[in-house]
Amino acid sequence: MLVLTRKALEQVIIGNSVVTLLSINGGHVRLGFEFPEDVPIHRAEDYEWRVTAKHNTGNPSVIFQSKPQADRYADSLSDNGFTDIEVTPVRKGGEK
Repeated sequence: MLVLTRKALEQVIIGNSVVTLLSINGGHVRLGFEFPEDVPIHRAEDYEWRVTAKHNTGNPSVIFQSKPQADRYADSLSDNGFTDIEVTPVRKGGEK
């Protein structure tokens, strides 16, 4: 994860996209995003995270509410002999 400090109206360019810090009000930050129309943008809270892996005892698939939780679980699987571990976003309601 890249973490940057920006002041109001300062921008960050990601590839061909521009993110502008529009305002700061207490604990709230307003961001403006300029992306090409073909780039899908989704709110993280609309997704769950599926962790899948392979092991000689079975192939577990577990759903988590946040990516950090899913990543910690994936790390623990790796430490216990599981292979081909994937962490993928899954839209709530079953759509990918």
